[in-house]
Amino acid sequence: MIPEYIYCVSCMTSSETAVARRIEETFHVRTIYLSYDREEKKSGTWTIMTHPVHFGYVFVYTDQPLNPLRIRDIENVNRVLQYDDGEINLTGEDRFFAEWILRYDGHIGLSRALLVGDETRIIDGPLKDYEGTIRRIDRHKRRAWVDVIVGDEVKSIQMYFEWLTVQDGNLIRLRDSRDHLQNKG
Repeated sequence: MIPEYIYCVSCMTSSETAVARRIEETFHVRTIYLSYDREEKKSGTWTIMTHPVHFGYVFVYTDQPLNPLRIRDIENVNRVLQYDDGEINLTGEDRFFAEWILRYDGHIGLSRALLVGDETRIIDGPLKDYEGTIRRIDRHKRRAWVDVIVGDEVKSIQMYFEWLTVQDGNLIRLRDSRDHLQNKG
C-alpha cells in the first residue's frame, strides 16, 4: 500500500544509512535509501554483491504529515525537497520515482538484458521500468546509466544487468559480452 505522504530528504552523500535510521527512530516512519546489486568476479568466481548508492537522498513514507523543520534538525540532513508553493509531499515524476523505489524496497536488483545481434533489450527487472531514459550502456561491465529526476535535479544512477541470448530457441546466460561473439561462430 502506498502511503499518503512521501518526502525526499537531501542529505550528505554517504550518510544515507545513518540519516534514514535517525528519521525512523525520531518519527516512527518508513525510510528507504537506494542500494544495488552487481555481479563481480573475484578469484575467478562470479558473485552478486550489494552496494549502497551514494545518491544523497532518503525517501520518507508515512500516512501522517511531518514537520520539515524537525527533519532538518537531524544531523547530516541538508533539506527536505519542496516545490515552489512550499509543498513537500512528492507529486508527478518525483512521486513516480519514490513509488518505484518503494516497489523494489530500495533495492535495485539485477535486470535481465537480451542481446539480439548488436541490440540490447531489457526484458525484466528494475531497469525495464526506466528503459526509456537509459543514457548509456556499457556492455562489457553490464551496466546502464539511467537519468532520473528528483526535485529539480537530474541524477544519473547506474543499474546492472545480466546478459542473456537466444541459442537454439532457449535463453542462455552470458557471463561476458565476448561470450556472445564466440557463440556467433
